[in-house]
Amino acid sequence: MGIQNAHHIELQLIDKVIAGKRECSAQERGQKKAEGTVELNTKLEERIDRQAQIFANESNLEGANTLELLVSNPLDPQSDFYFLETNVRLQVEHPVTAYEKGLSIPAAILANSIGVKLDAVYQK
Repeated sequence: MGIQNAHHIELQLIDKVIAGKRECSAQERGQKKAEGTVELNTKLEERIDRQAQIFANESNLEGANTLELLVSNPLDPQSDFYFLETNVRLQVEHPVTAYEKGLSIPAAILANSIGVKLDAVYQK
């Protein structure tokens, strides 16, 4: 039996800092139809963030990265989540993060490329 009603969640990372999350579950034939902000249970979000940081550090990620996950139930603190893939580029969906967090992903990437740390240009 597979995961029923799974949610496709993306985490936007810049220099190993989680800059935002996107809900990408609205898909047709494997292509995203819409993206939006994601609602996660606080404890589940902490678990996901902790594992994303471990992955980013162990993989020595640099610059812009997107971690894609399947989450079985975003509102359940005990929900399972599974890593799908990492995209090591700026994705077209970055305006969702900009809208949610007030952060220009392209500007943050450029600042990061000259040594400015994300927390210097972005306050959660």
